[in-house]
Amino acid sequence: MAVFHEASAPPGASSAPKKSKKRNAFETLGLSTPTSLAAIKGLGFSQPTPIQRRAIPLLLKGKDCILMSRTGSGKTACFLLPLLDLLGEHSSVVGVRAVLIAPTRELVAQIHRVCSKLLHSSSLRVCCLLGGENYSKQFLALSRNPDVLLTTVGRGSQLIHDKVLSLSAARFLVLDEADRIFELGWKEQLSMLFAALPASKQVVLVSATLPGDLVNFARLGLRDPEF
Repeated sequence: MAVFHEASAPPGASSAPKKSKKRNAFETLGLSTPTSLAAIKGLGFSQPTPIQRRAIPLLLKGKDCILMSRTGSGKTACFLLPLLDLLGEHSSVVGVRAVLIAPTRELVAQIHRVCSKLLHSSSLRVCCLLGGENYSKQFLALSRNPDVLLTTVGRGSQLIHDKVLSLSAARFLVLDEADRIFELGWKEQLSMLFAALPASKQVVLVSATLPGDLVNFARLGLRDPEF
């Protein structure tokens, strides 16, 4: 917000310019909760990247979005910041409220590290479930009522198949590197995940390319997506 200067001060008034509180550049995009603003400050962000300027306001309005993005564009913060803003604080209502899916264990772990940094001053709970890890420990992690679930397509669909995981309370779904998910042949498992989610969910699809199968899937699974 700009600093205003009065053209002329009334008699007896101070001639010093009046200042209004300067807003963080991310606040102008609509981010407003203590969680998201503290996360921005903690990570030292000063200016949004182009994709963040475009996508964050749309995501905060509840729009389904397809983000065409490559590594280094700020895409992870692009979907995490509005997600955390919309979730607010930890909910006592049982059930995962946001699901983030990635094609590989390594990418899920990377997103988890960023998410943990963003949540350092928040009551929101995040759970990271990966294939090849102890199943009973993952069941215990889900019993702690996480708000955000990070997982791969394979492990997420397996947990649903085994009736260990319910997504009936989920409001948000993020598919990161969605083109790779299709390249790796996870279409059937992804369809199972979609079927487990409420019809009213908000979907964010992040992809470097848009292969034909992914375009067809987006037409069926997203509501008037913004590009």
